[in-house]
Amino acid sequence: GSRFKLYFDGMIHYLDILKVSKADEGLVRLFAKNINGEIESSAQLKVNPKQDYRSVLRSSKTGEPVYVPEELKQETSTELSSEERKVLDRLPLLKPFPKQQKPADTRFAPKFNKQLEPSKVTEGVVVLLSVEFLASPNPEAIWYKDGFQMQSSEDFFIEATATKSSLRIREAYKSDSGMYQVKIFNEVGIAQTKAYLTVTPADLDDLTPKILMDIKSVTCNSGDPVKFQSQAVGNPHPIITWYKDDEKLEMSQRIKEFTENDAYTLLIMESIAADSGCYELVAENAYGKVYTRAYLTVLGDKQIGEPEPIEVKYDDNNVRSVPLSSKFSQPVIQEALKDQTVTEGQSANFECIISNSEQATVEWFKEDKRIKQSKYFNMVSTGDKHQLNILEAFAEDEGLYKCAVSNPAGKTSSSAHLKIIHLTEAPVFVKTIDNAEVDENKPAEFGVQLKPDNQAQIEWSHNGVLVKEGINFQTENPSPGVYLLKLKQARPKDAGTYTCKAHNSAGTIKCSAQLIIKSMLKGSSESKPISSVLAFKNKFEQK
Repeated sequence: GSRFKLYFDGMIHYLDILKVSKADEGLVRLFAKNINGEIESSAQLKVNPKQDYRSVLRSSKTGEPVYVPEELKQETSTELSSEERKVLDRLPLLKPFPKQQKPADTRFAPKFNKQLEPSKVTEGVVVLLSVEFLASPNPEAIWYKDGFQMQSSEDFFIEATATKSSLRIREAYKSDSGMYQVKIFNEVGIAQTKAYLTVTPADLDDLTPKILMDIKSVTCNSGDPVKFQSQAVGNPHPIITWYKDDEKLEMSQRIKEFTENDAYTLLIMESIAADSGCYELVAENAYGKVYTRAYLTVLGDKQIGEPEPIEVKYDDNNVRSVPLSSKFSQPVIQEALKDQTVTEGQSANFECIISNSEQATVEWFKEDKRIKQSKYFNMVSTGDKHQLNILEAFAEDEGLYKCAVSNPAGKTSSSAHLKIIHLTEAPVFVKTIDNAEVDENKPAEFGVQLKPDNQAQIEWSHNGVLVKEGINFQTENPSPGVYLLKLKQARPKDAGTYTCKAHNSAGTIKCSAQLIIKSMLKGSSESKPISSVLAFKNKFEQK
C-alpha cells in the first residue's frame, strides 16, 4: 500500500515502512514455504516517541531570535532565587546524581542454524529429525505432525536442549508419512520450520534376516577353546539365539556369547567331550527366520586338574557299593558323521565311530524326531561303529540327522546334514516293452530302456496287480536305464497284460504289452493261444 512496500532484488526480500508510527510497534514475522516445507523468522520493531517542539527549538542552529510566550518563560526559567542560592551555598558538597543508563538488552528471537529437510526413507528403519538454533533466553520447542502437536513416547521420542531439538521415530511405517513441523519460541519471538517425510514400503527381501557369514565346523582336542563366528543383518535388527542339538544353549561361565554391530560370536572357554554336536545360530525378526549350522567334534578327553574322589556308599548290610557312573567312561567321538548329498531315489548311508559305547544307548534322530527301525530306515551298531542306512531318499528325507550315545557317565552326539538333489526331468522311454508269445511252461521276458541319466522307480504289474519278486518272477537292472522282468516258467494264469511304470518326482510314464501263452488243448492236434481260450471263457461266463 501507500505505507508498506515489498520488493525482492533477486536474493533478499525487503519490507519497507515509509512512515512508521507507534501503532507499527510489535513483532514482525516472515514466512517462506513451498511444497516441501515451511520456515519462519521474526523480529521486534520498537518505535521511539516523537520529540516535542521545545526540544526541537533547543537544538535549532539558526541563531535567530525565537518568540517564546511569557508563561513558558516562567516555566522554563533557569535563574535561581536568593533563597535557592542560600541552600546551595550551605550544601557545597552535594552533587547531582549521575544519570542511570538502562542495561543493554541481550535478548533475541530464535534463529535456526540447521532446519528440517525433506526426507525419504524405507519402511522399518529408524528416523531422526533434528534442528539446531540460537536464542536468548532459552526457547521451548514443540513438534507437530500434519498440524497436530506430538507428545514424547517410546515410539516417538522428543529430546531438546538449549541449542538443539530432535524427534526420533523408533520404527517408521507408511502411516508415519506427513508434514513434520517444529516451533521454537521465547518471550522475544518465534521461529518455525517444516519438512515432508515420505515412508516407502520396503521390499520383503530387505526386511527378512540374512546370514552374511556362516559359522564353520570345528574339530579340536578336549580342553581347547572353541569359537563360532557369524554375521547377520535384517530390518528390524534380528534377534539372535544359539542352539546345540536343537536345544537352546544356556550361557554360563564356560560358554559365552558376544555381539558387536552385526557380528555374533559364541565362545566355549574350555571344551569337553560333551560339547560335541551340532551348533546353530538362528536370526529372527517379524519378517522371517534364517539359520546357519556347524558341527563341533571334541576328540579325546584331556583330564584337567585332580580327579574328583568317587563316593563310596554302604547299604544296610554294610556292603560296599560304588556309583554306577564310575564303572563307565564318557562316550567320545572318534569319527563324526559326514554330510551326505544324494539324488532323489538313491540310498543314503551315515556312519560314525564313538568310543565307550559298547553298553551305551544309541539313538538316531531326524531333526528332533526319533527314527524307528523299518524297511526304509535300517540302524546297525557294531561295537563303537554306528550306521544308519536309508533305502531310498526322497525330498521329505532331507534334513539334519543325529546319532546320540549315552551311558551313566555321560552322553555325546554327532550330527550331519542330508541334502537331496531333486529331479527336474521326468523319465523318458528309449525302448518300450513288446508283445510276447511263448509256449506253456517256457520262460518269458519283458524289457524296457530309459534314458541313462533318468533317475526313476520302476514298477511291474500284471493285469493291474503289482508283480512281486518270487520263485517265478524276477526283476533285473543289468545296465543303466535297462530294466527286465523275467518269468521262469510261463503258465496259463500268467497270460494277459503286463505294464511297466517309471516314475520320479518330476513325472510318471507307462507302457504295456500282451503275453500270449500257447498250450495244447485236449483232443486237438494243434496248439491254441491260452489268451483266446480265456477270452472265450470270460465271454461265456458273462452270457
